[in-house]
Amino acid sequence: MTGFADLAARLTQHAARIALARAETRRLAQSDPAVRWRKPGLLWPRFTKG
Repeated sequence: MTGFADLAARLTQHAARIALARAETRRLAQSDPAVRWRKPGLLWPRFTKG
């Protein structure tokens, strides 16, 4: 991959991880708001492995 293509792929992966975390946070906020604070993937989606 070229430098730009690699960067674009990594940014796309980060954006997807953040979108999934936001969706999960919204879902948990409706059922059990305290749960989201116990899941590191929801607090730091860019720094955890999914």
